[in-house]
Amino acid sequence: MPDLDPQDPYGDAEAQFFHLDYSSAFFAPLDETVASLSAPIQPLGSAFRQNLHGAVSTLEIPVTLAFAAAKHERLNGLSFASWLRVKAELVGTEHDRKGDLPEPYNTRSIEEARRGLEQELLTDDGRRAIGGKMLVVLSEALQMKGVGPAAEELLRQGVVLLWGSFEVLARDLLVTFLNIRPSEVLRLAEAPATRKHFNLRALDLAILAEHGFDVSNKIGTILAASHDLGSLGILKAVFGTLFDSGSRACEALSAKHLWILQQRRHLIVHQRGVVDADYIEATGEPHAPGDQLRVLPGDVLTYLTASRDSAMTLLRLVSDELASTSKPASDCTRAT
Repeated sequence: MPDLDPQDPYGDAEAQFFHLDYSSAFFAPLDETVASLSAPIQPLGSAFRQNLHGAVSTLEIPVTLAFAAAKHERLNGLSFASWLRVKAELVGTEHDRKGDLPEPYNTRSIEEARRGLEQELLTDDGRRAIGGKMLVVLSEALQMKGVGPAAEELLRQGVVLLWGSFEVLARDLLVTFLNIRPSEVLRLAEAPATRKHFNLRALDLAILAEHGFDVSNKIGTILAASHDLGSLGILKAVFGTLFDSGSRACEALSAKHLWILQQRRHLIVHQRGVVDADYIEATGEPHAPGDQLRVLPGDVLTYLTASRDSAMTLLRLVSDELASTSKPASDCTRAT
């Protein structure tokens, strides 16, 4: 798909629909990271990559449909022009008076139009032309009742998808690591930053029973089933405690935009995106209580990038640790 032209007069469409410029090879760094991971961690990286791509594809549905409509319109124009050219070749022949082209000529006309469109999309001018038509389709759609609010809601749900993808990855990394190295759970039970959260004496017997009381390679799974690992504060404390490169984990999990992503996800899921005093106090954003949180396409790209970059750090960290024989010893910020 072509890039949206920032100079195009249809600015409302650009402000309400997300589009990722695939020519920027956004996923390339993540793909390189996943390819370099050790065997136990690589599937987790692949799943995260797929989840991110799924979120992007979902957010881009309006642009994808509009792009298809714009291409179809241009193809119709090229098809008509091609039909006229082929028809002109038949002047004075036995086919001159017939309205329809003979099948071989009709097939040639259609193929010429398709090749013409493919060639146009290889040029900057051609992509800009299709992009302009696409923006027209999107802008006209925004004039229809309900489309604008639906577009805003889609962006809010994109926040939920992005945070969910990152949270699942962080949780799965911890589960996998502790399942492989169960003795490391003692660090969580003893470290000042995590011992209050991980009270091993309070393990749920029902959960243990589900696993036949065999925790030799399931301790991570059991802990995740009975302990909340969904906040950045807890994740920072856990990763910082378990890994000797805890500063790398702290930096990745302290990214400002990742924290805002979590805050916004919480507001959207629990408050339907309606701003309250707690959100204003936590973020310092210029909202009034009762405002409907609005997420812009640029915000989504920022959160997408923060999720990717922080995830790559955590993936490398856990993969490298499992590939080594060193004993972790680190600290991070206190769990909140």
